[in-house]
Amino acid sequence: MPISYCPCHERLFDLKRNAWINWSRMYVDMVQHLCDMLDAEHIECADYRVIQTFCDCCTNIAQQAVHEQIEPLQ
Repeated sequence: MPISYCPCHERLFDLKRNAWINWSRMYVDMVQHLCDMLDAEHIECADYRVIQTFCDCCTNIAQQAVHEQIEPLQ
């Protein structure tokens, strides 16, 4: 199961809250290490993987940049 993390804004997506929350890279590394240990011991729940992705802040910044580029063309 992928755990979405935005390294740019240090935010983790919490599925239970359905929201991005602030999480430092140190905590993400710690969780990834624990998941790796579970994998090594063949314990179920080992499908968790931290993946880097874009958060809602990244998306808003990109949308704003695109809008600023298109606006002068209109």
